[in-house]
Amino acid sequence: MILSNYELDGLYVRIAVLVVDSNYRNKGIGKQLLEEAESWAKEIGATGIGLNCGNRPVRISAHKFYENDGYLEKKALVLQKKLSKLYNDNQN
Repeated sequence: MILSNYELDGLYVRIAVLVVDSNYRNKGIGKQLLEEAESWAKEIGATGIGLNCGNRPVRISAHKFYENDGYLEKKALVLQKKLSKLYNDNQN
């Protein structure tokens, strides 16, 4: 599977969030959702699909799930800005 980056030209799909409730994991739901997303991406002519997956320890099992489905880890530059009006100043 081709994993596209923002820097590449062409049409690709990006999955911003994919989370299955912990009560329903390991039942094939996540795999079905990925398969549907990939099928739709192919239908619209996309050449690749990428997804965001946080790098917190709680997401390690999700990383394995995606890797087992052929997704490759790519390093990306992430820029963010804290907006004090929207966030509690005690948050990181």
